Amino acid sequence: MTGSRQWVILLLAALLVLVGYLGRRKVREETVRAVEQSATEASAALAWKAEAATAEDEDATAEVQADIEAAAASAVDQAGPQAALAEDLCVQDIVKDATARLEADPDFPGQRTEREALEDVDLDGEPEDLVSFRELCGARNCSWAIYATNGGCSRYVGILEGSGWTVLRSFRHDHRDIATTWVLGCAGAERYEAVLEYDGLQYLETSSEYMNECPPGES
Repeated sequence: MTGSRQWVILLLAALLVLVGYLGRRKVREETVRAVEQSATEASAALAWKAEAATAEDEDATAEVQADIEAAAASAVDQAGPQAALAEDLCVQDIVKDATARLEADPDFPGQRTEREALEDVDLDGEPEDLVSFRELCGARNCSWAIYATNGGCSRYVGILEGSGWTVLRSFRHDHRDIATTWVLGCAGAERYEAVLEYDGLQYLETSSEYMNECPPGES
């Protein structure tokens, strides 16, 4: 039993080192948690198997050690592609990326890039970037591509539409919710109000409401 317990302890230590490595590489927190959870579940199962083995049963002890080695190797193999995927999410040129995502026409007459700062949504203390184009803006409303800027890595996280927005205190997956307003008329008295929530990859509209507070006879 002593040998089996030592192998379990060594595995847990190795997994902690692996998670620390991923954190230093600025991999998204969701990726780290997924690897950590998978490794923890595997460790718990192997620890139970180790308890079931006896010091006299050398075959059982050897089997536990082989399973531990295989689980450790699998965790490392899975972490590599996930780390690479997270790095690939970094956008080097957000204007070029936004042009493609918003399907903007570079040759549109009078085309120009519109940029705004969005209050911190990914809880790193830094503002995010919004990118739009004159073509996509009406008299009041625009369509904006959102880029979170955590650690110098700009990540596309969705589209925001409207003439105004408010970053809320509530959050999902370590990203704060965003309330938006799409103005229709009456200087904003007639409008759509929506809430965007982060699903772990991008912001999606989860609720909306039509508001009409125009004075009687106006629209």
